[in-house]
Amino acid sequence: MFATIATMLMSCSWIPKPETMDSFTSARQSREAQMRERWEGHLYAELVKEMGRTGNSMTVPSKRGENRSLIIFGINDPISRCIDSFGVINGDEPIIDSYSCR
Repeated sequence: MFATIATMLMSCSWIPKPETMDSFTSARQSREAQMRERWEGHLYAELVKEMGRTGNSMTVPSKRGENRSLIIFGINDPISRCIDSFGVINGDEPIIDSYSCR
């Protein structure tokens, strides 16, 4: 009886398939590469225009003495489920200098 219950519980638990995990990891890496290519070096105003809204911002310290912010836009890609996060150098015209898929 115990073996039957244990077998039933094991069959109900979620165990990711390796190909599913590889596909998910690949989607995240792909999203990160595409977003870096698209946005690094561009004005933050361009990103706001394309996204249709501003992101949530917080100031972060910089070792280079720049006034920087980290701006989070949340999940915009259902396949990778990346939380879009942009590093921005503040100034008269803030510039995106990094992207991370969180």
